[in-house]
Amino acid sequence: MTYDYTYWELVPAGGPRPPGARRKRRASVGSEAFDGGVGRRGFVAGAAAGATAVGVTSLGIFPAAREAAAHHDPGHYGYRIRGLPCPSYASSHNCDPGCGPSQALGDYCVTSGQYTGWFRNGGNYRLRPGACASGADGWAWRYDGACGSCATMVEYRCHDGFALIGGSWQPKVCRWATQCVSNFHPQGHVDLVQCSGGNVRVAGWALDRNTRAAIRVHVYENDEGRRSLWADDHRADVGRAFPSAGPNHGFDVTFGTHTRRGRKTKVCVYGINAGPGRNKRIGCRYDRCT
Repeated sequence: MTYDYTYWELVPAGGPRPPGARRKRRASVGSEAFDGGVGRRGFVAGAAAGATAVGVTSLGIFPAAREAAAHHDPGHYGYRIRGLPCPSYASSHNCDPGCGPSQALGDYCVTSGQYTGWFRNGGNYRLRPGACASGADGWAWRYDGACGSCATMVEYRCHDGFALIGGSWQPKVCRWATQCVSNFHPQGHVDLVQCSGGNVRVAGWALDRNTRAAIRVHVYENDEGRRSLWADDHRADVGRAFPSAGPNHGFDVTFGTHTRRGRKTKVCVYGINAGPGRNKRIGCRYDRCT
């Protein structure tokens, strides 16, 4: 579902909490629970970063961490992000949940459209602006260490809001991974190989979960390199399967074949790695040329 917001729909600056909403308690260093315990499901829509035992580095507390860049959506109050954690939290929460002791889940985030990765607004969800120090609406949380599938670093955007649960408004946090350095390799699928009229058509998709950007694919016919291209065509099905990667990871290319009519041709596609990891063959298919 796409959430389309306008200025008047946002909760006013410093305005009242929704009827019945509790104040959001901020746990202190060393606290182990908040709002009924740390959320451990729906971990993050932006990255497959699961719970991991980690050491101590937290922005604003321990010197080993680095300041995360602030993210802004100018002109829309309710989307101002502080570049440091707000307030400082215990180091035990650096990776899980990753925004502090609050229950922070990808479930509360918009998953498509202009506001992807921000707290939902409308219906059973409301933004909670101005609640993070200096009037910010959320904060960046960066951990320089292994965190689940993020091999060396993860950065979250933590955005405050309320969710209507059991008839009462409860403070929650949308946690969205804005960066994740991991050891993912390219993945994808060769959907079509068609050899006809002296040409071969190859179609499919490829992506690398180290990045939202398109990656290159190399196409081989009978072990001979034939084409190098970007896998950046729109594929709605891929976007639904990998919401953190987005939909623009398809490819569809046609080239002249060296295979005679009546014989089979073998086409293989390789994804070119982005970031840590290695290039990987994503699939091969055969077709008899006609």
